[in-house]
Amino acid sequence: HVVLSHFHADHVAGLRDFERATLWAREDAYADVAGRSGFAALRRAFVPELLPRDFERRAQLLPAFTGTEHDGLGATLDLFGDGSLVLVDLPGHARGQFGLRARTESGELLFAADACWMRRGYRTRRGAHWITRLITDDDAVQAQTLERLARFAETRPDVVVVPSHCPEARAELPARARRRLRHQPP
Repeated sequence: HVVLSHFHADHVAGLRDFERATLWAREDAYADVAGRSGFAALRRAFVPELLPRDFERRAQLLPAFTGTEHDGLGATLDLFGDGSLVLVDLPGHARGQFGLRARTESGELLFAADACWMRRGYRTRRGAHWITRLITDDDAVQAQTLERLARFAETRPDVVVVPSHCPEARAELPARARRRLRHQPP
């Protein structure tokens, strides 16, 4: 299983290496980039050639999440129905972007995708560099998501928040949590 938080090139690069994996993504996120090429794709930070040729056959495209919000974060979807992997709306940066709450043997993790790039972003409540606005789906919604993430981190210090581009957060991940989740897919 590979879970795609959004379709920016740095998040889909390498998908071709997972030839037999089921690919999980949001329907609205894929609809936003499907068929784009040239500047239209670049405007969405999307490189169509990075997707596997059989993407549509292997992809499980998910509708907008309607599950209960947890701890002030966005709407959720329990991916396997057992609470081990819960997808959570983190909109603004890219159309249909979501994060992943994972229950591991070492505790709970929140993979925050690009809701912020580094922990200091939610700690200081300062978004990414202004140049990212060139590819941001909705600046105002991104700011609201950053605020929700900041409040979540303050009220749930037991959950390790892992922004995609933060070396500090990745270094903190316990080795066991990186290796194995509690859920064992069928």
